[in-house]
Amino acid sequence: MGGFVFVLFLLYLNIHLVKCLPEPLPIGNLENTFDRLSGTQDAGMGGDFLVKENFASDILSPSRECREGVARALLRHKALGGCYRLPLAFASVDTVCSARCLPATISASQMIGYACSNELDSDDESVLGSWGNGAAARAACKLDASGTRCLARLITASVEVENLRFRARSKSQEYTRVLCNDCLRGLFESVQSPSDVPRLYMYRLLDPAEFFQLGVQYCHWNRSTNH
Repeated sequence: MGGFVFVLFLLYLNIHLVKCLPEPLPIGNLENTFDRLSGTQDAGMGGDFLVKENFASDILSPSRECREGVARALLRHKALGGCYRLPLAFASVDTVCSARCLPATISASQMIGYACSNELDSDDESVLGSWGNGAAARAACKLDASGTRCLARLITASVEVENLRFRARSKSQEYTRVLCNDCLRGLFESVQSPSDVPRLYMYRLLDPAEFFQLGVQYCHWNRSTNH
């Protein structure tokens, strides 16, 4: 009899333990649940703007105006969510230049550049402002005769130029071979200043003004906007 009562007691405990367990998360809402847990808010609601990694999440100490500008850009350009899982700086040039991502990248960069001008002007590492110039962005994404993006061609050329500078007998025709092509000319003629050339973390010139001056010297790049 005692054994039977003990079994009933165990059944009673099991029933009540099951009732106390939390309900499992519905599988279909895992993404929404993650968003809630990550603290994502719409800055337009006036609260703190805390987002998980996105197109512009590397802006340092954004002001309220900047946070709201980023929120508007992300809401207007939903394609950015499918293009960038990390900030723009860490994207590949082919991702940025793809037909799906480039238009949204240019427009969102313009919006964020306007709303976050103070933050971007004081951050030399930021790349967001450099992609807001549509002509420059398209020039950077243009394919040369070999199928290479002009931005990638620019970086390759900059490495070759550095190698030439350390050679005692480098000749002008060698600089001409490296620098004088429609790809690089079009890229530099699309910006007001060499420092405005579109860039990414792995695609940036160490000294764009000096590099551009070599183009002026050996290739006669002479648009007045670049002086």
